[in-house]
Amino acid sequence: GVRGMRAMIALLLYVLTVHSKQASASSSSQPPPSSNQFRRPPFLSHVDREQLQGALQSAKQQHNQAISEALENYPLDDTLQAEMDLVNSLPLQHYKIEAPATLPDFADELSRDVFVTEQPLLTREECQQVLKDAQAYFDEHHNGIWTTLPSGQYDVAGFWIKNIPAVHKWFCQVVRTKLTPLLAKTFSEFAVGNNIDDNSESDHAGLADAITQLCVDNAYLFKYTPETGRRTDVHTDSGCLSFTIALNDAAEYDGGGTWFDGLRRANSDNENDTTPCDPPILEMHHAGQVTIRPGGVKHCGNAVERGERYIIGGFCLHKKKIEVVRQIMAQAQQSGNLGDYVKNIEAALCLNPQFDPAYNLLAVAIAERAGDNASNNNVIAKQVEVLDYCLQQVHPYAGDVAYALGSLYKDNLNDLDKARVCFEKCLRADSLDVEAMAALMMVAAAAGDATQEAKYAQRIIDSGVASDKILGQAYCNLGVLAGNKENNVEQEMHYYQKSLELNPDRFAPRYSLASALAQQQKWLPAAREYQTALALASDQMTPEQRVKTLQHLYTCTAHLVQAQVQSAMQEGKPQPSREEMMEQFQDIMGKSNFDEL
Repeated sequence: GVRGMRAMIALLLYVLTVHSKQASASSSSQPPPSSNQFRRPPFLSHVDREQLQGALQSAKQQHNQAISEALENYPLDDTLQAEMDLVNSLPLQHYKIEAPATLPDFADELSRDVFVTEQPLLTREECQQVLKDAQAYFDEHHNGIWTTLPSGQYDVAGFWIKNIPAVHKWFCQVVRTKLTPLLAKTFSEFAVGNNIDDNSESDHAGLADAITQLCVDNAYLFKYTPETGRRTDVHTDSGCLSFTIALNDAAEYDGGGTWFDGLRRANSDNENDTTPCDPPILEMHHAGQVTIRPGGVKHCGNAVERGERYIIGGFCLHKKKIEVVRQIMAQAQQSGNLGDYVKNIEAALCLNPQFDPAYNLLAVAIAERAGDNASNNNVIAKQVEVLDYCLQQVHPYAGDVAYALGSLYKDNLNDLDKARVCFEKCLRADSLDVEAMAALMMVAAAAGDATQEAKYAQRIIDSGVASDKILGQAYCNLGVLAGNKENNVEQEMHYYQKSLELNPDRFAPRYSLASALAQQQKWLPAAREYQTALALASDQMTPEQRVKTLQHLYTCTAHLVQAQVQSAMQEGKPQPSREEMMEQFQDIMGKSNFDEL
């Protein structure tokens, strides 16, 4: 609409005006800007009005498409009445997020408040029925086995609500009668407002209308177990408002809950008086309880150690409120080619320089735009500038940003000291960031610090939340240490075998196990392990590693053939011909490996 477009242009002009006023002032000594200030990073001084306006238009198109898909997947029945008596009767536990950076959009209207219903919003019976309907579906269609959804480095069991008809029907009713009323009432300042022209006479249509403006973008039913629910990666949600519904009691499992960055409990008498939560994990104890919050706060699912934990997690959109920054980022991420969206991501950072995930996205997009030149010094320098600015001016321990910067220092710039500092920041952000532990383990290995390498490998193992890939990597490193330092071949092989139990298709432990066997002159099993290593996907090893493995396989084969020749001679048999020996080499090595060497 015309008024909505004017609002976006006004925002654009404000950004340009503030930038021009600050252009003459040095920003190097300025403190990090507050969430309601627009202070453009110096590396974005080139962004002009046209670039900003183009990004705003893209955000509006992405928003409209998202709303259309949301209403198709989770339609709202406006004939259903909101159960306001129930919603109004529910006392809420109030928490606040006190951490650097800010929300991607509407930071002034939403603030970073988290609420938990002290009493269940949903009945125990309907929660149990949802789980029965879900299990019945999987019994009928998947032999009782639940599907899984990748969540970063973890796979979590569960399903999209829209895919299970019985659960979907129930959920759409709950959204209209209980969930959106609770969200609209609790976040009324945000829900009632309007920044798109809807041809209404007032920008404040009232709570009843606000309830109809919220729609569910996505919802997933998670099944956390010790096997399929170690945790999720730290992340922000794809919606302005998010919710988590407990479907069973906390007595049915150990662990669980949701970790939040900077979680503090608000005093019931004075909400500005807060107490830090240690650990910063929010738990719901009863089936039917609900947690609601802005979608842009950092969080992750905490690991379940015993039993089964069932929750519904999802996020909402506001039909009349465009999340400009988040929609720009979503469009870029969904495109499959971030390099084409560098300009839009730059614009998003101009509109909100305080949302740290956008810096990491921009750094990745810069590399993708460079294509084959991604390792060029100028490209790396640009990425470092973007990421370092975020850590210095926006969020000093933004985990994703620190990890990306540390990886550049480790893999591209060979600055192990700076890499270590970055990865340690990741652990300050999240003490269970096993990817950062693995990176620190590899930094120590590259620096020849066996003590630190073993320390982080053991920390990964003790964490209880490491993925099989990272856990296997830790065991492999411990195996190398056992072989190099302790010369304990049995312990060394034990670690390699543990690693391969977790990751049978990993080159490093397979190659290392083969080498340990060869060291013991167990030539035949060593040759078999080298063959298995060579059969792995080509991206598992460098060309140099492949040649070295072929050479080691040849050495094992030579010992075996020599032993066969000596045995034949001792038995008085004639010495095999050269052709016969070559056939023996091919039989043991495999013809393709022999020919390749």
